[in-house]
Amino acid sequence: MTQLTLQIPESAFAALHQAPDEFGQEMRIAAAVKW
Repeated sequence: MTQLTLQIPESAFAALHQAPDEFGQEMRIAAAVKW
């Protein structure tokens, strides 16, 4: 399986009102839906 690492500034999580793990889960779901 391919693994992708993204570097996102901490300020992005504050702007989105999400914890990093919540953001990661939503990114995985969005990628699966898009693919």
